Amino acid sequence: MTKLLVAYSTLIALKNNLPDSYHIEEKYVEQFHVALKQISEEFGEDIFDSHDFEIPEKDVVHRLASANSRTGEKRYTREKFCDRSLLMTKLDASLNYVQLISSAEDKEKIMGFHPES
Repeated sequence: MTKLLVAYSTLIALKNNLPDSYHIEEKYVEQFHVALKQISEEFGEDIFDSHDFEIPEKDVVHRLASANSRTGEKRYTREKFCDRSLLMTKLDASLNYVQLISSAEDKEKIMGFHPES
């Protein structure tokens, strides 16, 4: 359960603290993927398959840093980036899914959720 709490907390923290820029650095995608794998280990891949929520490698790319219209030369960033909207969508989907598959007992531990009696 501890791994699940840490992973779920990481997802919440990522969602609440991502930079406001349109492009998000790869390091945040990597943190997201680690948390997804931890959740998958806790629930089992048959219930929570981290691949369903991961950002595809093709969507984490080097950005165009500069271009010369005369020569056609292009320079790209060393770092890779992902669109913020894609990461936020995947984050929301994974958080919602964890809530849906969690038992009432898990929800109470994870989110402080207390079902009405």
